[in-house]
Amino acid sequence: PGTTHNTLISITLAAEMVDATITINSLDFTKTSSSSATSSDISQFQLWHDVNNNGLWDSGTDVQLGLGTVGTVNPNFSGISFATTNGTVEQLLLTVDISTGAETSHTLGMEVSQSSDFHLALSADDISGTFPLPSSPGDHSLPVSFSSFTIMADNGSNLLNWVTESEQNNAGFAVYRAEGEELD
Repeated sequence: PGTTHNTLISITLAAEMVDATITINSLDFTKTSSSSATSSDISQFQLWHDVNNNGLWDSGTDVQLGLGTVGTVNPNFSGISFATTNGTVEQLLLTVDISTGAETSHTLGMEVSQSSDFHLALSADDISGTFPLPSSPGDHSLPVSFSSFTIMADNGSNLLNWVTESEQNNAGFAVYRAEGEELD
């Protein structure tokens, strides 16, 4: 009780192909079913841009993007914008301030429980749109279907060839290469 800026959730966004402005049209968090916290346990929810991408709230570094609705255990945020650059990863943090009179036996877990709970708008030189993001476990297939994908060695390099069967709202492909077995 009485603690501030407790990190609950970290959300990672990547700008892989373009410099862009990301606008959070809506971001709605829901208390998990196993949580027992009530609104009297919570002083404030806050959404932060984790500037150094370390997954922890830093008072001198991170930038507050918004305050959640006071008096609720299900905070929501909207109308938040920030710029990204090509190849960068941006991290957001949801923090909570716990009331001094909070019940010590209560627990709090948060989730983005439905894809309709998180909508982003992306604007760049030649791309714009609004995108709901999947948030629950399961199959979140991409809007691209491949009919073939082949990799061939070619004089010390690799040659990739693919044919798509269908594409919906696809801005392009980013191909990554890594030494060893894991892609960082």
